[in-house]
Amino acid sequence: MSRFSRNGRVFFIEEPVIAEDSSYLDVSEIKDNVYVCVPHLSLDTDSDHVSAIVSDQIKALKRTRQMNECVCWFYTPMMLPWTNSLGSAAIVYDCMDELSGFKNAPFQDVLPEE
Repeated sequence: MSRFSRNGRVFFIEEPVIAEDSSYLDVSEIKDNVYVCVPHLSLDTDSDHVSAIVSDQIKALKRTRQMNECVCWFYTPMMLPWTNSLGSAAIVYDCMDELSGFKNAPFQDVLPEE
């Protein structure tokens, strides 16, 4: 990804973590044009609303960082619904491991039905 950052910005969206009081997206530049974005969810967040909240955080990131075009690169299909509104120029799914082999992997199909 550092090679991509030579020609544009790279935003890594991490898995959500629990925050003490409110939901927000923590964005830190770790290298020139490389950012790590960690969605923070308030302790009282209903699990049914996680996807909508993170999706809204990513939409706000796109707006505030003025992202006109983007390429989404996924290592897990569970994040796909978070980025549906980005209008990606391309989507890459880098399937390196069997998802079901990971601790706490979802049992159901994680991709939306068409």
